[in-house]
Amino acid sequence: MIPVDGSSKNSFPVDDQGTRIQDVDPRVPIFPLLQAYMKVNGLEVPEDMDMKANEWFGIKFDATNDIMLGEKSAQENILNGADGQPIMKLVAIKDQAHWNWKPEAAYLWEFFKGFSR
Repeated sequence: MIPVDGSSKNSFPVDDQGTRIQDVDPRVPIFPLLQAYMKVNGLEVPEDMDMKANEWFGIKFDATNDIMLGEKSAQENILNGADGQPIMKLVAIKDQAHWNWKPEAAYLWEFFKGFSR
């Protein structure tokens, strides 16, 4: 869930006491996932999120760009590897649920086509 600190206005309650989905489902927060991807890619891994570093992901990026994907505004965040080349790109699309649609799929391919096994 973005932002990673659980402050999303789109987070939905699971009871009448205000308990939210991320409070009861350990699969919802993505900060541990970001830490794992950073570790796998040989990047310095922060112990805690820092929402001042980035309002959505809570980590410091090497580059951040405001972009448009189709008609949607988005924030593109890049982490570089030891060689200075982008190794991770995290994109948050304003008011977009987690599924692909045509502009996003083309954007994803543009990044991934630069990598091989």
